[in-house]
Amino acid sequence: MARKPITVARRDYMAAVCEATNKSGLPAFVVVDVLEKVLSELRPAMDAELKRDFAAYEAEKAKETQEGGDSIAALQSVTDNDNDNDKESEG
Repeated sequence: MARKPITVARRDYMAAVCEATNKSGLPAFVVVDVLEKVLSELRPAMDAELKRDFAAYEAEKAKETQEGGDSIAALQSVTDNDNDNDKESEG
């Protein structure tokens, strides 16, 4: 099953929250109180998720940099060997 893009998932979630709010029949001050409580409980999870995502992103960047460095070192090694072979054929 295809994964929804975050923008589509957000739109669907917002529609579901609005529909649930409208169908609840609760007065606005109760809805606001409930949503504030939900938000305060979600903040630590959001912070932890951001921290995990940032660490994974930094690790991936470091890996790509390392792989790029390995490629450059390998290319330099091949170039050095070619230069050595050229010198031997000249001499």
